[in-house]
Amino acid sequence: MSDIENLINLNDLACGSYEIESYIRSSKNTIDRLTAELDELKRIVDRLPKTRDGVRVVPGDDRVFHTVRNDVKRMEVVQGFTTSDAAYITAFCWSTREAAQAALAARENGGSDE
Repeated sequence: MSDIENLINLNDLACGSYEIESYIRSSKNTIDRLTAELDELKRIVDRLPKTRDGVRVVPGDDRVFHTVRNDVKRMEVVQGFTTSDAAYITAFCWSTREAAQAALAARENGGSDE
């Protein structure tokens, strides 16, 4: 191989190396940005209330059940619920009718509704 061909090959390697380095730097920036976005989303989700059985509830959710006297009722969570709505969900609501019925039965039998 001639010196000129060797220089051309070295140049090609150098250009390829720069492209790879640029791609890695760009990928790292994307990963850092996505990680920051994911962390922010986790903080938002962590602020959502949970039912008594630990399931997160979002505004507009209609899959929440609570006990009223000796009955289980479906409850629609209003859009933009307040802090007091969240406190009620955490204290008195379950994620399924079955879970609410089991809690009601336990309470009626003198046990804990946890």
